[in-house]
Amino acid sequence: MAYLRIFCTTTAGIGYFFGSTMNPLRKNSLFKVKAAKNPEIKPGSENYQNPHLGSRFAKYGMPQRDVILRFKSFQTSYDNRNRMPNWTLEHLNREKLGKLDNTKGCRIDVSVRVDPKVNKDFQSDKIDFAQRDIFRVTLVDFRNYAHSMRTVYDCHYRTNTAPQDSRFNIGVWNDLNSYCRFLAGGYADVYIYSGPVFEPISPIRMQYQVSAFNHLAYPTHYYKIIIGRKEKDVFHIGCYLLPNRAIDPNQELTEFRVPLSVIEEKSGFKLFKDGFKLPEILADFKDYRRRREEYMPSDPRSQYEIVEEAEDFEVEQNGYD
Repeated sequence: MAYLRIFCTTTAGIGYFFGSTMNPLRKNSLFKVKAAKNPEIKPGSENYQNPHLGSRFAKYGMPQRDVILRFKSFQTSYDNRNRMPNWTLEHLNREKLGKLDNTKGCRIDVSVRVDPKVNKDFQSDKIDFAQRDIFRVTLVDFRNYAHSMRTVYDCHYRTNTAPQDSRFNIGVWNDLNSYCRFLAGGYADVYIYSGPVFEPISPIRMQYQVSAFNHLAYPTHYYKIIIGRKEKDVFHIGCYLLPNRAIDPNQELTEFRVPLSVIEEKSGFKLFKDGFKLPEILADFKDYRRRREEYMPSDPRSQYEIVEEAEDFEVEQNGYD
């Protein structure tokens, strides 16, 4: 035992001796890693960033043109400048719709529904729709939510409205809204993006109509991106782009089907992250109008009669508010 204590003491002494000898060498070694110090950036230099620039005014509020509005059954990206949504997102399924022919909904004066979440100056007004051929449409169709009066009222906030040609609204656009409800019978879930498009009339010229009083812009086109989910998270996508004008009622929805890339280019957003794609094979019925009349006879479009006069279409609105 005594030999073991002597051995340990001797070993510790030798280690201390060599350690104290090597320390000066380590301090002056050519192989010592030297971490670069962060360069000092002085105010006025090119790379200087004022840490107080944002925080100085943030407590008073920062400029914000586009806002995301969240409601019980849908979301809206709202454009304060144009006073209409960039896009709306909603979710349909068979449970929410109940029976597929339950599309009557409710009638409410949309002009009285000012959205408290957005400054009134950035919302359209009833006078913006004084023109005879302009209709105030709810982009999220309230007929999809007859099961929820709260959502019906949410749909009639001004932040969910946009101007459409009345002949377009009660024609092909109404067909497309009805088509989304029809698809809910074949897919487990249906997700719908809707929004306006302002398309140039030439490569170097943009032109569109505005209201006479508040200069509310009237979009040249409207789009819908419809995503259907099958069981086991199999998704199909289909996109439609329609001109905001009277359209021949003999034209079928399939004639307005476009690739997703076309809508992304014209609307100015990317729907999915880079590299992610969905097959654009959403059910496309060339005879949808006949199918709707057979399976959805109570669709609101039956209330209207489109009469062809020369090269234009006149609309007879029977009791619609």
